[in-house]
Amino acid sequence: MTAQLNPRGDVAVLVPAAGAGVRLGPGRPKALRLLAGEPLLVHAV
Repeated sequence: MTAQLNPRGDVAVLVPAAGAGVRLGPGRPKALRLLAGEPLLVHAV
């Protein structure tokens, strides 16, 4: 598959994720839990 340039410069990003994060225990969603001072979502992106 070859990327095609969009003349408007639009960009889309898809971050696949799955699971409820129950092994981390109750509290905040897994994507917002901190790892080394940053949310896990930041590390994934």
